[in-house]
Amino acid sequence: MLRRLALGEHVSENNNTVALLQAEAKELVEAQKRLVLSDELQVDDFNSLTEEHNRKIVAAEKQTERVKGEREAFSKDTLEYNRRCASLVVDLNVRDSVISERSGEAGGLSATASAAPPAEQ
Repeated sequence: MLRRLALGEHVSENNNTVALLQAEAKELVEAQKRLVLSDELQVDDFNSLTEEHNRKIVAAEKQTERVKGEREAFSKDTLEYNRRCASLVVDLNVRDSVISERSGEAGGLSATASAAPPAEQ
């Protein structure tokens, strides 16, 4: 369960980063519209902002790939766990005894009792 929660946190953080980068990209587009191309200082500042934005995008893409890998591994492990659980065969008497023991009812298996079904008389 903790792994699933951690994965959810990572996905959420990644989505937030992408949203911030998209907003920043829109700001850069607006800044470019106001840019005076004959002002070399303005152009240099804008280019610096664009380069920094591009570095953030590269880092975000790497993080996205890590989150995708984490999600794929989690899905694979969950499918394998479910496959193993679905293939378990449990005797009904044993199941009923375990349920009784877990619920604290009398007659359930004790910690030292055998898990084998009762012998028929």
